[in-house]
Amino acid sequence: QRQQVAALQGEKASLQSTVEQQSTEISKLKVEAQTRSSQVQALEETQTQTSERVDRLQSEGDTLREEISRLAKSNTEYKQRLVQMETQAKLGDSEVVPLKFQVDRLTTEVDA
Repeated sequence: QRQQVAALQGEKASLQSTVEQQSTEISKLKVEAQTRSSQVQALEETQTQTSERVDRLQSEGDTLREEISRLAKSNTEYKQRLVQMETQAKLGDSEVVPLKFQVDRLTTEVDA
């Protein structure tokens, strides 16, 4: 019986040692799991922020494209108005010369 008791006590000590080793390993794994969980959470947060930034940049890009389109249309309108004004100015200049001759002729007729 003493041998059995001694054998059981030895087995008990061995099992306690195994339990302690596994408890230590479990603690290490828990710490590692918490660390990885924190890393995953940080990455998810970064991904969310990046996604939000991309959305903001796309919205800003849309706004800028609209502004460019509006300015291009306005520029086209101003160019058309400028061409019309230049055309009117040239027509006005071409009418001035004959009118000057007519004024000179009428002045000469009145003086005569």
